[in-house]
Amino acid sequence: MMTTGPCTIAPGDSQWIMAVLIPSSKLNSVDAINRMRTNASYLRSLPYDSLVTWKARRYVPTNPLPQFNIPQSFKMQQNYPNPFNNSTAIPFDLPEMCKVHIEIFNVLGQSVATLADNIFERGYRIISWYPAQSSGIYFVRLKATSLESSQQWQGMKKILLLK
Repeated sequence: MMTTGPCTIAPGDSQWIMAVLIPSSKLNSVDAINRMRTNASYLRSLPYDSLVTWKARRYVPTNPLPQFNIPQSFKMQQNYPNPFNNSTAIPFDLPEMCKVHIEIFNVLGQSVATLADNIFERGYRIISWYPAQSSGIYFVRLKATSLESSQQWQGMKKILLLK
């Protein structure tokens, strides 16, 4: 969770490799995974020197690490970057496990892409769009139906593609 590859090392070169174990225990697997993500974010924010274990009296505190917050309400946020060129990220918050449908429309109201039509666990989510379309104004519509309470939410944002 700290970093992903691939890592390239030139012949004869050396590289420091660090492994960090991030324990987590919660009531269910979703909360445990969200807690690990928060703990990883916290560890990334520390100066490199504080992660080196062989230095005297230097350690990473494991208790208490910050608590990860589950969203209390549905929210569809503005994409970023906006305007965008090759891709954009569309963040949204789900307070419950939901069936989520995300669709992109052009200014004529025609559907040009479906980004998601599946079940998402509760939490803070981001979905990306890599458009094949030409420059213009588009609209992203998100519909979410809770699998826990049958509550429904929807949101729509205007996005600008510049190629």
